[in-house]
Amino acid sequence: MGAISRLTLEHGCSRNDLSAEEKADLDAPEVWPEVDALLEKIQHLTKTNERLRELVARLSVLVIRNVVERGS
Repeated sequence: MGAISRLTLEHGCSRNDLSAEEKADLDAPEVWPEVDALLEKIQHLTKTNERLRELVARLSVLVIRNVVERGS
């Protein structure tokens, strides 16, 4: 049940947004390992995306600094 709570909190949807069939499917015990694996992948991609944004920002600063220095 923790996976649904994390999923709904992280993605801004509520359990009430799901249909009765979707809730039943998610409550099936065989679904949990798959949901947990998907949540792990999402978290990893989010961290990777944040790291890429940091690198792009640093690269932008270096490029701008280089252009300014060459223009002086």
